[in-house]
Amino acid sequence: MSVSPGRKEGINGSVLGGYNLGINKYIDDERRKAALTVLEYFISVEFQKEVIVKQLHLYTALSKLYDDPDNCKNMNCNIMKEAQFFLRPGSTMRDYEYFSKKAIKYFYDFMDGEKSSYETLRDIEDIIHVYSLTLSSSIGLIVAIILFIMLGIVIISTFFIFIPSLKKHYFVFMSTDMWFIYAIGSIFMLASDSEYFYIPTVKKCYVRHIFNEIGHGLVFSSLICRLAMNFPKINIVSEWIKKNKYIFILLLNLLHIISSIIIPLINTFNIRDVNFDKDDDNFKLCDYENIVGKVITYTQYDYNLILYLVTCFLIFIEWNISVTYNDLRHFTVVMITDGINETVLIVLNNLDIHNYLIFNLIHIIISALFILMNHIYIFIVRVIIIHINETHVNEEKMMSGLIQNIRYSGSYSFSKDKDKDKVSVMSESSASKKSSRVSRTYKSNLLNYHYTSSHIV
Repeated sequence: MSVSPGRKEGINGSVLGGYNLGINKYIDDERRKAALTVLEYFISVEFQKEVIVKQLHLYTALSKLYDDPDNCKNMNCNIMKEAQFFLRPGSTMRDYEYFSKKAIKYFYDFMDGEKSSYETLRDIEDIIHVYSLTLSSSIGLIVAIILFIMLGIVIISTFFIFIPSLKKHYFVFMSTDMWFIYAIGSIFMLASDSEYFYIPTVKKCYVRHIFNEIGHGLVFSSLICRLAMNFPKINIVSEWIKKNKYIFILLLNLLHIISSIIIPLINTFNIRDVNFDKDDDNFKLCDYENIVGKVITYTQYDYNLILYLVTCFLIFIEWNISVTYNDLRHFTVVMITDGINETVLIVLNNLDIHNYLIFNLIHIIISALFILMNHIYIFIVRVIIIHINETHVNEEKMMSGLIQNIRYSGSYSFSKDKDKDKVSVMSESSASKKSSRVSRTYKSNLLNYHYTSSHIV
């Protein structure tokens, strides 16, 4: 036998392990003194020589015993003198015994000729190697390029709202400042995607979550603000929002702002190891450190879902308003896609994924689809569709085919103006007359708003 060869001459490495002995600090002084006497006997030269070396044939921690010729008859003293030890991290490294046995198995496979040196070194490295999406990999580089291109498209297309000719023709649905807030939300979403690259840290977990939730909030809140101002029946709330739209946007995002401050303060996230005790590729992901932080983050998820549902509800209410008729058809396509994305994301968050590529790519793809539909579709594809429609086809037919909207027959379209008058009469007539014409239920009011083509005073 000989010591394990090192990388350089004169350097070798051997793992030092054994048993730890200690004294319970909670016992009384009398027992503590008795335990100390026993411990002193265990580490004495006599006990180590006669019991540990001669009877048990184990190596001792007393180095001077390796200079005793009598002891060297029972052990290889030269190896113990030449070996350069480092402590086995059994008490500090989780699942050390599992990893140690795994490495030894790979080494024996190499010694038996079952694996090459390259395969053995690769397998041993994989035991503790942490895989992640990186720019040095072909997949990571492609994804990064796509995200970078999307960022460029988002930034460049946002400037369309500042061009008077384009603004007047294609971006009348919202004011310039609302479009800008809408675009900032997309940029926040893209920024959160960048945190899926390389090994995650607690800081990355915070940035990813905060940017993602605020991004969703800015997109939905800007839409809700515009739709609330466009409500079919002119009311105090709509008028207040028109005069205080920035305050309204701030109120809608107040929960995200407060949560983004609290989450880091209460140490919400930690890093969880995945597959370290399995044969699959090891990777790390963001996990929850405490239940309070988990509740806050899930509250943010639910809140964005509520904002999404409110947006869909207002689109339904204002479906036939003439001034926003075509824009709402485009945003309906966007909302349908967003709904699918949100559903898929909820399912994924409840799945235990054990592949680092699938885990990271799916989350990036879902976020990218959100940006693709909410920004690139609205700012570019929609503009192209409108431009083509002006020359070739009627936009109403094309969009109705796209979203498969079931509308009333031509007879209803012919009588829409009468419905408007009917709603006005209903809002001004006596209670007895209303009850004889139409039920004063919440459902009927919603349908009346839905079929109204202009605002009701």
